[in-house]
Amino acid sequence: MLGKFLNFQPDLVLYEGPDNPLVDTTREEAIERRGGEMGLVRWLVVETNKGLESQGRQIEARSFDLTSEDWVSGFRDGSYTNEEIAVFDVARRVYREATNAIKNKQEMSIAEERFADQMTEPALQGNLTYELNLVPRSDGQPWTYDLAREEYKSMTGQELTFVGNNEENVETCYVTTLREMFDFELGFKDKIMADKIVEAMKTHKKVLVVAGSGHAMAQRPILENTLSVTNGME
Repeated sequence: MLGKFLNFQPDLVLYEGPDNPLVDTTREEAIERRGGEMGLVRWLVVETNKGLESQGRQIEARSFDLTSEDWVSGFRDGSYTNEEIAVFDVARRVYREATNAIKNKQEMSIAEERFADQMTEPALQGNLTYELNLVPRSDGQPWTYDLAREEYKSMTGQELTFVGNNEENVETCYVTTLREMFDFELGFKDKIMADKIVEAMKTHKKVLVVAGSGHAMAQRPILENTLSVTNGME
């Protein structure tokens, strides 16, 4: 794998997922603890850069995933309101946390209490408080879990709660009820990520992109319609 990476000789690597720093570790640890393929490619960059130091050059590596600002902007371009974006954000996280609680055999009431506490945490890039600050309520009140649940019920006619979720109906709190926003997100996410690839290729000679196969399939036609040269794109 390292040999193939060296033969390709990218000057920039774009990877899906959080923009985590490159860490000098073992290949196995990078894969196991740093995100599978995304951890592996960051390990490859570190190992390759060791050999490039004497040449005075280094391979860049960064995430091309959406920032919180990208994510909110994508929905606003679709004319969704702050309240709708906030409810979708809370609901998708409830879905994820409830699913994890089921998987780990945790008490739903405890998982829900822990989730509600997230809304009082300091605002850091990517966390729930940070994203909710980007979509303030029209009445000026700060978002709380109870207010998000009220908005959810107003929008969907259903209750948003961990306690009522189990393996049979956990998806109703996110995928089923807010399917329209879920589908819309899939569309703009790949468009924004493809745009970042196009921008990167304006200033770099060879770009290696590592993302899930679903993104590759969705972004390829976007890139083919945007880039003047696509031979060599795999």
